[in-house]
Amino acid sequence: HTLIDGVEETLAALHGRYAMGIVTSSQREHFDIIHEKTGILKYFDFVITSDECENTKPHPEPYLKGLARAGV
Repeated sequence: HTLIDGVEETLAALHGRYAMGIVTSSQREHFDIIHEKTGILKYFDFVITSDECENTKPHPEPYLKGLARAGV
């Protein structure tokens, strides 16, 4: 997969300054396949996939888990 120009540079600039995570309705297996070659996951503190939630987006459960992992 190709990243939008500037995405990696922006993530690198924000990394360590802010808690950053991904909340997705994708299954972990699919998410990992998609991001296997992007090289951007190193910038994120956590990833929450549908495998970790009983309810998926737009239900608030995944977002609340993300906030908790971010320490908010």
